[in-house]
Amino acid sequence: MLDDTTFKNKLKNLLNNSDKNDFVKFLINDIDKDLHLSYKTNIIIKSDFTINYLDKLGFHWPKIDKKYLNNFINLLKGVF
Repeated sequence: MLDDTTFKNKLKNLLNNSDKNDFVKFLINDIDKDLHLSYKTNIIIKSDFTINYLDKLGFHWPKIDKKYLNNFINLLKGVF
């Protein structure tokens, strides 16, 4: 677990490093002006149309299981 200051410093370094900033671009919409993660929203996202369309194309979302989460966490560890 990272303390707030360490997280902010690592995030700034990643954002300033053009080779690695792709790893954190997905967080941009979730960070406020003080680099705090903020997930407060009243927006409800519905993806039924997209899921059905992709299903017709033969794409099925992977099941999020323990193996999937471990791989994701290991990817993040490699970035941070």
